[in-house]
Amino acid sequence: MTVIIIYCHNLSPRLTYTARYVFNDLLPTTFQLTDDLDLVKSFDGPVINYSDNNELTGLHILPHGLLFSEKLVDFVPQIDKSGDIPLLFPVSNGRKDSLAFDIFSAIFWMISRYEEYFPKGKTDIHGRFRAEESFAFQQNFLLLPVVDLWAQLLADAIAAGWPQWEKPARRFRYISTIDVDNAYAILHKNMLRRVTASFRSVMNPRRNKPFPVRKEVLKGRTPDPYDTYSEMEKLHETYNVEAVFFFLLGDYGKFDKNLSYRNVNYRALIRDTSKKVPVGIHPSYKASGSPKKLETEVKRLSKIIGEPPFRSRFHYLRLKFPQSYQWLIGAGIKEDYTLTYHSHPGFRAGTCTPFRFYDLSTESEPNLKIIPTTVMEVSLKQYQEQNPEQAAETIHRLMMEVKNVNGTFVSLFHNESLSDLGEWKGWKKVFQSMLKKAAELRDE
Repeated sequence: MTVIIIYCHNLSPRLTYTARYVFNDLLPTTFQLTDDLDLVKSFDGPVINYSDNNELTGLHILPHGLLFSEKLVDFVPQIDKSGDIPLLFPVSNGRKDSLAFDIFSAIFWMISRYEEYFPKGKTDIHGRFRAEESFAFQQNFLLLPVVDLWAQLLADAIAAGWPQWEKPARRFRYISTIDVDNAYAILHKNMLRRVTASFRSVMNPRRNKPFPVRKEVLKGRTPDPYDTYSEMEKLHETYNVEAVFFFLLGDYGKFDKNLSYRNVNYRALIRDTSKKVPVGIHPSYKASGSPKKLETEVKRLSKIIGEPPFRSRFHYLRLKFPQSYQWLIGAGIKEDYTLTYHSHPGFRAGTCTPFRFYDLSTESEPNLKIIPTTVMEVSLKQYQEQNPEQAAETIHRLMMEVKNVNGTFVSLFHNESLSDLGEWKGWKKVFQSMLKKAAELRDE
């Protein structure tokens, strides 16, 4: 197997982190990061010269300096949009055997979410960093997995200089994730919530479940509209796709309206689901602002499923750098799926390849894997105002972007959006077409 040598005079934590991501995940291959000039000069194989030394042979990447800094300074990177793929941190030394941009700084800036450490004036009423404030949105590349595309440019450059080096091959992967914010529309709720819901149904039947429907469900004649679990299980099995369910276990509140974690029917649903597919905690709206509440909810799920959960996604996608991830790590979480925008689909970190969290506040790489989510149905319906046909087209287009780089496509749906009733009429077909398309791309 051909080894790639990466030379740099400063083997900083930021560079080490980025190099591992590039050559372990984006371009899986054997590599060695070194500051030994003698080793580089005697090596007969692919060399990446990441330094100001213009005399060394090899693929030259002129460093911007971001990866050698230990400071956190708010700035906007330069961008070159002259080609098909936008390039961050463009540089030039006049050599033909060089990249036209500092790919390592570009990747680090995107996946560390550097810009989100400076959220002042860029958040919404829920404290979420707005997509419209992101560099990717403003520069019109939010819908491109630029990090993965940059990795392909790097692979092409290495292969051009060393034909004996074989480009690493990856496979397209799809993960269907389901957030359970409201397990049931009508069933298993206490008397006060039943009476209140029935009153709302009578007063405003257009916005709420019609009173006759409630009566039929409570009498057992009609299934609960949100009880779509068996159907989801069947579809996941039919198309043989990975699935992960996230359950909300916070105390009842304005933004947390699920059943109580003490409810025997809800506990049974969670327990039964955990025996079939992986489940994770869906930290409540309140828990996203309180590490104690977060730990409490993780313990609740642990007691229900009989083992500590290690997957999470914050309710309302409330995510704040770096506190949210620090709290998850403290609660024992190893994988988080929150990273997407509530209002826009696309690639918030510029990638469709999972990566480890880098904490810029401590310049460290703790044990937390981030699984970026590509699209959420609520974003398409509520914020983009797309109908089911338009949404299916958007999803398929994004899926092809992921397929083109053989990355990981992660979708986010809710059990209630598969009810095929009211505002969600027609969205069950969107879900099914998404699973079918993913299965076809995976099996190609």
